[in-house]
Amino acid sequence: MSVPSEGAGGRQDESAAFGRWPETIVGAAGDRQWFESLLGKACRVLLHSDQTRGRLSQIEVRTSPGERMPSLRHGATDLLINVLDGAFLLTGEGEERLLTAGTFAAIPRGAAHRWRALRPGSRALLTFSPGGIEALLRACSSQRSGDLPNLARTFGTEIGDVDDP
Repeated sequence: MSVPSEGAGGRQDESAAFGRWPETIVGAAGDRQWFESLLGKACRVLLHSDQTRGRLSQIEVRTSPGERMPSLRHGATDLLINVLDGAFLLTGEGEERLLTAGTFAAIPRGAAHRWRALRPGSRALLTFSPGGIEALLRACSSQRSGDLPNLARTFGTEIGDVDDP
């Protein structure tokens, strides 16, 4: 393992320490295609982990009222949920939290969580660090729901049943 070098003023070389991507990335949401994934949720990948050298990925999700995600646990991935429109009920760590437009939740790796949409047109921006979850979402789009738990495990994620408490 290499040790980051000291730059001017004794500062560590961040590109060596954190694997920075080499340039600014600019994209437009309108350029991205929606696809159905994970029990029919509409998703679009806004920032692919390949663009950030695996550091993060960003996905927009839209749901209908009452749609819920199964219980999820990402073993090695942190998740930031930013609610863009509508409202979601987030359940995890024995608590329920209401997330409305403009609010966020930061979920650490290994924490079980689930959510359901409460209003029409609910949308959220999901940021995963490190990235790579988009490969699971794409793979889920072609799988039957009964196959999802085994598929998810290959991506370091545990998926429970949608109706589990």
